[in-house]
Amino acid sequence: MEERYWLRHPSLTGHLGPYSEPDLRKALEADSFPRDSYVLVDSGQNEADRMASPYWRPATVVLGMEPPPSPPAPVVAPTAPEVPFTPSRHAIRGRLRQDTAYGTARSLIAVLAVVMLLYLVVSGFAALPGGQATYKIAVLVATALEVLATIAAAAFLHGMLDIADANLRRQS
Repeated sequence: MEERYWLRHPSLTGHLGPYSEPDLRKALEADSFPRDSYVLVDSGQNEADRMASPYWRPATVVLGMEPPPSPPAPVVAPTAPEVPFTPSRHAIRGRLRQDTAYGTARSLIAVLAVVMLLYLVVSGFAALPGGQATYKIAVLVATALEVLATIAAAAFLHGMLDIADANLRRQS
């Protein structure tokens, strides 16, 4: 009696067969089944035993056929050239200010600037309830200018401390 084979492949549902060797060879040559299928010799086993069997072999090896071609190598997208990291001036300044010799002075400038800004905003809005529209506009413009002047003064003072820090670093 001729040997018969069960056929399996991930793209197929369950096991197919059993097939005789000539029928299986013709089906594989005609591309009726994927060439990378596996076969198991039919020895009367039930489906559960077939599923658990360690004897599944590539069909092309068992039948002495040419194996299926290997899939092409994946195409790797070219990567962008690596650009060296250059920190921004803001990041450099921030790092220098963390290592300042004038931490107390910087904190005092920041606190005074916040207090001044709050005072300007509160006093500006306190002056708004009475008076004509032109008076209100003048108060708002004056408050905005005072806020800008306060921010500029704080930035100027921080800049002066940056210069002092740089001079200290050069000396040491």
